[in-house]
Amino acid sequence: MRIGMEKHKNKLKVIISLLALLSSSLCAELYEATWESVAKHTAAPEWFQDAKFGVYFHWGVYSVPAFGNEWYPRNMYNKQSGEYRNHLAKYGDPFGDWQYHNFINGSYDKNGEFIQFAPKLKSAGGEFDPDECAELIVQAGAKFAGPVAEHHDGFSLWDSKVNEWNSMQKGPKLDLVGLFEKSFRAKGLKFIVTTHHAWNYTGYWEFPPVAQTDNSLKKLYGQLPVAEEDQIWYDKLKELIDNYKPDLIWHDLYLSRVPENLRLKFLAYYYNKASENGQEVIVASKDGFRQGEMHDYERGGPAEIRTPYWLSDDAVSSTSWCYTNGIGYYTSTQMIHRLIDLVSKNGNLMLNISPKADGSIPQEQKNILIAMGDWLKKFGESIYSTRAWKVYGEGPTQMGGGAFKAPVAGNNKDWRFTQSKNPAFMYAICLGWPGENSQVTISSITPNRFKAVEVYLLSENGGKGIKMNELSQNENGLTFKTPSNKPYNASAYVFKVSAVNIPTDGNLIQNGDFSFGETAWTLNKWSGNANGEVVNGEYKITINELSNEIYGIQLVQPGVDLEKGKAYQVKLDAYSSIDRYIEVNMEMANSPWTSYLNEIKKIDLTTVKKPYSFTFVMDNESDNNGRLGFNVGNIISDVFIDNVSVKEIDINTVKTGDFKKANPDFEVSIRNSMLNFRLKESNYSPLSLKLFNLKGDIVSIWGIGFDMNEKNIDLSNLKRGHYIFSVEFQNKTKNHLTRFPFIVY
Repeated sequence: MRIGMEKHKNKLKVIISLLALLSSSLCAELYEATWESVAKHTAAPEWFQDAKFGVYFHWGVYSVPAFGNEWYPRNMYNKQSGEYRNHLAKYGDPFGDWQYHNFINGSYDKNGEFIQFAPKLKSAGGEFDPDECAELIVQAGAKFAGPVAEHHDGFSLWDSKVNEWNSMQKGPKLDLVGLFEKSFRAKGLKFIVTTHHAWNYTGYWEFPPVAQTDNSLKKLYGQLPVAEEDQIWYDKLKELIDNYKPDLIWHDLYLSRVPENLRLKFLAYYYNKASENGQEVIVASKDGFRQGEMHDYERGGPAEIRTPYWLSDDAVSSTSWCYTNGIGYYTSTQMIHRLIDLVSKNGNLMLNISPKADGSIPQEQKNILIAMGDWLKKFGESIYSTRAWKVYGEGPTQMGGGAFKAPVAGNNKDWRFTQSKNPAFMYAICLGWPGENSQVTISSITPNRFKAVEVYLLSENGGKGIKMNELSQNENGLTFKTPSNKPYNASAYVFKVSAVNIPTDGNLIQNGDFSFGETAWTLNKWSGNANGEVVNGEYKITINELSNEIYGIQLVQPGVDLEKGKAYQVKLDAYSSIDRYIEVNMEMANSPWTSYLNEIKKIDLTTVKKPYSFTFVMDNESDNNGRLGFNVGNIISDVFIDNVSVKEIDINTVKTGDFKKANPDFEVSIRNSMLNFRLKESNYSPLSLKLFNLKGDIVSIWGIGFDMNEKNIDLSNLKRGHYIFSVEFQNKTKNHLTRFPFIVY
């Protein structure tokens, strides 16, 4: 017997080996190190275009002197600079015994104070707390975040085996990148790193520091042979990719000085690793890449809408990227208006903050982030998951026009526009209050660009908002009258312009009765062929050619605002030219298209129009861009859909849902949290009813006496989750055991 088992084990090993080989061939490199190959990579995935706003931070050894700016390491060797004079006066001779690496290894200044970049965690008595940093960034409304992993100075903030000048071996003795990655991902943020090390050996040290004789110091100061430095540039990036799996890698200037073959090798490696990890990643830079990456504007942006999608890196400070004593700041209104302007022109904002050397974040910077987050919490539907409209805006204040264009605040004559993914809506954002009881005309919103039916001023407390009166529209633009009283104070005021009548009955679906034709609805044809049109107030889908999958032809509406933990009811009327089924799904509107239903709903249609409904609970994270879809591509026929609605309902009314389970021996039904169990045959005797969770643990046992054939059980105290209900009973000859699953909402 043992020999037989060994044979099976050997066979299993062979199968596993074959599977490993197959897996390895399937995971063969998707990208080659050529411009043609990396150009196939999606430079701006959907998640990034939805995110709009991220935060990063210049924080490192250069933060210790807190003087000048982040170029202190370079400028301290310029004998004509303030940094050189400051260094001589406070520390010593940078060409003598007080070189830049003293800030890393630690040394005493002229006052006898020990100076070193060595932030301590709060748990160790310091001021640095990556969890608090993550919480602040989430509070700011950012969706992606990360550190400057290495600046021009050559010091790596991660546990590097390539570069001994790193934060794990020296200074803080902490893997700072690793700590940030853990904290940021735990908060649901996409994790990014920025890398600035290409300039370390290609010109940063313009004012030559001491010519080093030690190979390790040569590495820090970019003094190794160029071929070695080039390889180190690549190896550092590979290390970050392998160990931290960043969702975005941003590159600073002078990439073009790195050999082209290494730049291409980096892109191919990163994109292939991302494919293995199931990530949609981004590379952003100002120069050095021709294909496969995203262009970045430093401290600026375009004057008009620019395609393809792009990014701007900017800072809360007007004087420095890193913390310095006396650092200056922009106002929160300037930064909010910067974000709105960039989004209206098809871009994202990556905003820099400047922690102190000890890792603490100055209150002035916190205030700016919190103010931005407060505005986004109230009016973020006009920013997140939107796209650029046909024009970016109108008004006298010019913003952008290239790099290094300081953020400016607009006024009440300045408008910026964004477009919801749901084509029924667009947003007109006024960068100041247009006035009480004022007649406002937005000249850009003409009927040929967007046919407006209603306009609402978004409320700061949620809900539909305040409806604007005296609405008219012609070739001169969209005109309406503002409220007689200013409802609140804000940095910018968002007017939601609708091409349909926004439902007043709580329906999250726009134009669900198709009274505005096809507005707000899209017929996707991924495979097969179909036509869609509104006929007699119903949406008619004519499937002419079968799709590969049922979802290959689907009628969808994105922009459904779903909140985690809330219960919803989906209703529709439908019929078909033949008896058939269709699928109804509520899902993410973009990759990975996660369904929010426990199981995609199948509906059996007949040739007679009937109402259908079902309920679900949003167990996933909240999504303001959920998508309702009707999948129909599996059968050639005509499908008719009407009176579609998705409404929030009291979760207690669907606690456990409505459920009925029957077989020849017993019947179980659940309604409004009450379970009813009944044996059908009097010669059967129940033994027990048991409730298990999906781990197999017993949650409850309900014994039933032999003199009872029916029992009611209250489930109202059960927590939400998935359960298995077990029924055991006996007759004269044997015991019977039946189990079935159900869900507590």
